[in-house]
Amino acid sequence: MQSRARILLLLLCTGLLLPLRAQYQVFPVHVGDSLTENPGQGFFYSLPRNYFEVTVTVCKVSRYPGPFADYAERMLGLSGAIREPSIQYAVQQIAVNLRAEADTAQTYYVRFPKKTKPFPLEMPFAATVQGQVQLTNPNAQTQAQFEMYENYTLIEKTDTTYEKKLIDSEYVMVPKLHKRMVEKTTAQKAEEALAKIKSIREAQWLLLTGDHEVDFTNVEYMVSELKKEEETYVSLYSGFSVTETETLTFALRLPAGKEDEYRLPLFTFSPSEGVCKGRVSKPDAEVYSLHLTNSHTTDAAAQLLQQASQYRKKRQGGFCYRVPEQYAVVLLCGNREVKELGRMPFGQYGVVNVLPSGVRSLRLDPLTGALESVRFEQETSSENNN
Repeated sequence: MQSRARILLLLLCTGLLLPLRAQYQVFPVHVGDSLTENPGQGFFYSLPRNYFEVTVTVCKVSRYPGPFADYAERMLGLSGAIREPSIQYAVQQIAVNLRAEADTAQTYYVRFPKKTKPFPLEMPFAATVQGQVQLTNPNAQTQAQFEMYENYTLIEKTDTTYEKKLIDSEYVMVPKLHKRMVEKTTAQKAEEALAKIKSIREAQWLLLTGDHEVDFTNVEYMVSELKKEEETYVSLYSGFSVTETETLTFALRLPAGKEDEYRLPLFTFSPSEGVCKGRVSKPDAEVYSLHLTNSHTTDAAAQLLQQASQYRKKRQGGFCYRVPEQYAVVLLCGNREVKELGRMPFGQYGVVNVLPSGVRSLRLDPLTGALESVRFEQETSSENNN
């Protein structure tokens, strides 16, 4: 009986020890630490810390006066013609996304278990972002029309002079033509453009009234093309606008300390200058910022961990994960609230906890390092026993 009891006790101890040997060993990594293990027999991982990825889309409208702006009201009755060039900016969209990067202050070395098959691990990864600016091309066709019409500045002029010559014993006045190139006046060019507009409108009228014998299945297309040409010539009087879209993406990192409130400036915006770095002295400039308010969702967890640390003699060598803190985020323009962005989790403002031994599988959230799923060795042991 004693020998049989000893055998059962030995088998029981062996069944309990084998799973423990299969565990990863986790060591925190700090500056100045020395590693006695072979790095090839393990790997490093870092808990993530969060930052904001901010994307600002700005609409830029450039207004250009036409070369015949002074004749717009007299010739075409246009009272709102553009007189002076100007540039106007407007914020079209602001996107604030939470991203993650490696927190070097929370780096760990994990040693592989020996002589056993490693269990599944899904650890956080580091994310990076690069700033970019994207510009759309202006309306090249309209600009080319302005350049084309400005280039037609010369006109051929014929002068007639008379010379007195003796022909058949009589003096007669003989005309003599002299051709030369002279520059057109702005008024002459404006008259020519007006004549062109009248001819285009007449062509549209003839198409719509059926005076032209054409394929009427394409009347709509022909009229639309004539309207485009008419608008191009009218813009020589009224001026034209070019609309561009500028997209700027940049990263905004959070302060190191944990406070109850933060006011984080994003950028300064001026309708006359667009998005600017730092503050602008212009009276129309406004500062866009994020206002963060701590929700204190981790206070209870931090208190429990502090109490548990009094009874824990040394830190366990298990996997570390984060319990992220929640902050209410509001987008502000000056002191005016633009939009509530809701609560966002920030890993570096939360608490770090250590998993006990006996972990069989593990998955951490790549954004915050929070624990998404975990299986312990007891489940596997019970399955083997069954």
